[in-house]
Amino acid sequence: MDEQTTADPIDCAALWYAALWTYYRDALRNAQGIREHGDEGEAWLDLTTGRELLANLCGPVDADPDLIGDGMLEAIREEIRKRGRQAAA
Repeated sequence: MDEQTTADPIDCAALWYAALWTYYRDALRNAQGIREHGDEGEAWLDLTTGRELLANLCGPVDADPDLIGDGMLEAIREEIRKRGRQAAA
């Protein structure tokens, strides 16, 4: 008889959070004009268009990609505004 193993919910949540954080960080950097090796701007393009990648990330935890995406866009706009104020000071 095969022994069935289940994933630790904490590990699953940490993995989901890390993937979502990477998506957000990549989108933010792209919005700021920062490109890293291998980054073609997919996250930013996805966030500002159809959000298919974000929907794939949100699916396993039944999160609303539009709600998450709208929050990310607002956070990115605020970060850009904040950096603009700091540069002007």
